[in-house]
Amino acid sequence: MALVIKDEIATSGGVTSKAFINIQKIVINTDQSIQVSINLYLDQDASIANPASTVIVNGIPKRFGISNIGSPSTLDLIQTDPIYDVCYDEIKLILTEKGYSVVDADAGDGPRSRS
Repeated sequence: MALVIKDEIATSGGVTSKAFINIQKIVINTDQSIQVSINLYLDQDASIANPASTVIVNGIPKRFGISNIGSPSTLDLIQTDPIYDVCYDEIKLILTEKGYSVVDADAGDGPRSRS
């Protein structure tokens, strides 16, 4: 799984409308929060051709902090759902709240429901 930002954005490597995000690292902290580090690429092909070819975008952090809030909480979700799915959904939500159009790279649809 990965995410794609469909908006046209300027990156340190040029302008793209297919910015590709994958998770580099997940750390679960003792305070029950989760830190997720990401890789950001111009597009999926760039991530495959050269995994070191990450780019920078103003307004998109390289690290996301996910608090253990909500119902069900993030830590409740990772008891039943794969941690990567939970983290991608949280990143997608954060970026969508910032005004970006974000889709799953493999499915192109919205986040899974927390009901």
